[in-house]
Amino acid sequence: MARLRALSVLITLFLAVFAVTSSAVALDSRAPRCKELCITRCNRVTAGQAGTPGQTLRSAAVAKGKYFGAAVSPNLFATAAYANALKKEYGWLTPGNAMKRDATEPAQGQFRFTDADAVLKQAQANGQMIRGHTLVWHSQLPAWVPNTAGTDIAKARAIMTNHSENSFPGQLAHWDVCNEVLNEDGTFRQSFWFNAWGGRRYVAEAFRLARAADPTVKLYINDFNVESPNGAKTNGFFNIVSSPIDGVGFQAHFISGQIPDIAATLKRFATLGVEVAITEPPPEQTQATNYAAVTNACKSVAVCVGVTVWGVEDTDSWVPHLLLDANYQKKASYTYTLNALNA
Repeated sequence: MARLRALSVLITLFLAVFAVTSSAVALDSRAPRCKELCITRCNRVTAGQAGTPGQTLRSAAVAKGKYFGAAVSPNLFATAAYANALKKEYGWLTPGNAMKRDATEPAQGQFRFTDADAVLKQAQANGQMIRGHTLVWHSQLPAWVPNTAGTDIAKARAIMTNHSENSFPGQLAHWDVCNEVLNEDGTFRQSFWFNAWGGRRYVAEAFRLARAADPTVKLYINDFNVESPNGAKTNGFFNIVSSPIDGVGFQAHFISGQIPDIAATLKRFATLGVEVAITEPPPEQTQATNYAAVTNACKSVAVCVGVTVWGVEDTDSWVPHLLLDANYQKKASYTYTLNALNA
């Protein structure tokens, strides 16, 4: 009888493991996530729900071993056209604001995760992955943060630790740990975090705390105007990338007709042993072909894991230059991007 019970337990465990590993949804903290190049895991997760290969941005990207994502606004999830476009076209979701400090802890010790939880539920329902955004940023800090800590490093560290431990460990695939830390000349921005630590050490501290909070998520540093191969800001960015940073995000806020050789930059950063991603277009004052240029740059670099555009339709962004118009109709930029993915 004891042997039968033991056999029954083994069979039950096997079935449970099979159910988890065969599921299309990998965002539950109980499900393991691989530590190798993230795109391998991402394709297993999204391919089943991505649709017919090549017919949508999501399916075309998966067919090329990449992902295509969008920054999302939870207040629009109840809009059927928005939800349908999101499910169909995008395999990765970035909370545009829902995981920033002013959204999750507007008053000290008073956490509010309603919007962030909505993003998690949306992703879980549609086999999508999440880029957490963001742990440390100079902007969108509620007033209580600098008022409480000032330049007291111990108090600042306690705040950073608290936020890292309440940033959805086990639920994220990528995590923008530090966002926009540099000035245009490649020096460090004089932010609250910089001043509290008396210098750049806060970056290493943020990554240390993020890794302690979530041992398996890919940890990213993210910035804009770092796409020119030898620009001053690009060089400064290159010089701060080291372990435990797993990935580098390039926001790609380009002006029409002024797209640098971003493929060369992606390849340069790849030599550091990290993965790279395009994280925040649309280009400002964009031309439809700009998206295709960015997409082709990512396709040309093996460790570029994907592209995330900053919004789903034109009213869902600070500039109305997305791939779908306000009526969710495909624009020329959508067609150029899809063709680039399928080429």
